[in-house]
Amino acid sequence: MSQKNENYFRLGLFVLIGIGLLIALTLIFGAGNFNKKTTIVETYVSGSVTGLEVGAPARYRGVKIGSVYSIALSGPIYERKVAIADQKQYVVIRIEILQRDDQSQDDIASEITNLVEKNLRARVRAAGITGVNYIEFDSLADAESYPELAYDWQPKYPVVPSLPSQADMVIAGVQKALKMVDEVHLADTQEKMNLLITNLNQLVAGDGKKQPGLVQSANDLNQLITQLNKIVSNKDIEAFTAQASSSAFALRQKLNSIEGDSQLSMEQIKQTTEQLNDLSRNLSRNPSSIVLGTPPPKVNLPEVVAK
Repeated sequence: MSQKNENYFRLGLFVLIGIGLLIALTLIFGAGNFNKKTTIVETYVSGSVTGLEVGAPARYRGVKIGSVYSIALSGPIYERKVAIADQKQYVVIRIEILQRDDQSQDDIASEITNLVEKNLRARVRAAGITGVNYIEFDSLADAESYPELAYDWQPKYPVVPSLPSQADMVIAGVQKALKMVDEVHLADTQEKMNLLITNLNQLVAGDGKKQPGLVQSANDLNQLITQLNKIVSNKDIEAFTAQASSSAFALRQKLNSIEGDSQLSMEQIKQTTEQLNDLSRNLSRNPSSIVLGTPPPKVNLPEVVAK
């Protein structure tokens, strides 16, 4: 064997040993994944999934539960018999979900169906600024605001409805804002604004006829306050106030004395009334007393003793 052939032999042997070590390392580190059970679910996306690759992680509330199994269009998978113009051409994303050893595929499918009824949704999200996307599962309270994509085929795997990606939502918001701007009539808005400014000017300055305006009303109010200050500071007003106070005090004392006299008169009238009532009762019992006076005392005759 020549020196050249011997070098080739050694090189080939080194390559074979390297390949063998690579296969062994793959079997060692991948043995755990080979033994794990998985269940496949799928979701449909109507927008772009740029940045999402096969093998990208699938997470539920941040926890990895599987990975992307395949990415394809719905035309070659489910719409082969449909005309191309009528095809929906959704992006069909199939995800492998890791399952426990004590679970079967039917159990996983049943759990996914229950979670979907509780607003479980799938969304393509970006992982930071790297541009690499992943699938996120989560149960959202406002999931009903995003209707599910309609399809007319029998899915091969359980379907988890999807939500628009963050980029699609931003683009949709921008488009909606632009549409609202297009629908605004700038000419009518400017005309209404000018009318509003004119009305405000009339309210402040007045129209020079019947409406004096806020400025004139403020001036009139200032004049009224000045006149009131002059009236209050007038000495005649102070003297009149003092005289009125003394007159009120004298009137109060007079009323108090009248009240005392009236109470005395009422007492006398009450006594006179009681005396008249006594006289009336006496007359009703002995009418002759008014002429003869008081009747004589009653005489008791002595008793006759029988012999």
